[in-house]
Amino acid sequence: MVSLVYLWAITMILAAGFSLGYYSYMSIKRKFDKEYGRKGLFFKRVIHGVVYILLLLLIHEAITVRLGSTRFSRSIEALALMFLVFIGVPIFVDITLSLYKMTRKH
Repeated sequence: MVSLVYLWAITMILAAGFSLGYYSYMSIKRKFDKEYGRKGLFFKRVIHGVVYILLLLLIHEAITVRLGSTRFSRSIEALALMFLVFIGVPIFVDITLSLYKMTRKH
């Protein structure tokens, strides 16, 4: 049976991860808007979003290869996967929306 403290801890981790992902996505989007203006924004946002997701995937793979399969590496890998999910998913949604806007525009 799942204890109440365990359930609370999982809820707090998910809430903190969602907040981290949302605010990192908003800061990245604000930076892109300021950097590139409106002209050519969507294509550059797609490219940078793919680069960010690839970077998160490479971090995950580096942890797996470098640390092997120890207990410590599994906890670090879980942390990297949480970053991948909480930061990579909003960026992926932004890529999808940007591509949709590009196709609707042309």
